[in-house]
Amino acid sequence: MQRKMFTLFGNRICPFAHRTWMTAEEKSLSYEYIEIPISVQIRLAKNEGRELEKPAYYLKDVNPAGEVPAITLDGKAPIVESEICSEFLDDNFAGTRLMPVIPSFYQFLSNQNPEEDEAKSQKIRQGVEKFVDQMDAEGPYFFGSRFTLVDIFAAPFFDRFRLMLPFYRSFALIPE
Repeated sequence: MQRKMFTLFGNRICPFAHRTWMTAEEKSLSYEYIEIPISVQIRLAKNEGRELEKPAYYLKDVNPAGEVPAITLDGKAPIVESEICSEFLDDNFAGTRLMPVIPSFYQFLSNQNPEEDEAKSQKIRQGVEKFVDQMDAEGPYFFGSRFTLVDIFAAPFFDRFRLMLPFYRSFALIPE
């Protein structure tokens, strides 16, 4: 029997929990899955005269807000919010890298060996080029004139690194 590496609390009808579940599955991770009812299920059960509640331990020890997904690992503080859970799994477990560009930025910023700067900056440029190649040529957003979650998820990182990289590494994300 394979050891469970973490516990994923989710719900089969919650699209936010699906993000973290899909990350774990794509990376072929071993985990324990615990289904937590969401508010709409609790309301429907009540309307049908059935009892359904979020487990008390979940509200007390995992996520007092009662939302899914959440991850627990080796008795450490729970991780909540779908993007954070997914990024945590991608950063901390082996398997296919699902977010290759952003970690490259952090690796470059935290690098203490100047001899590695050129290789790390090239990796960033290649990653950004791949990302840009997938964009709609007409823009201004990733899928053209429509602002989507891709833009919401990517924009804060690109904006942050657009400002930080020149200051800390004399590296322009967008060359002049």
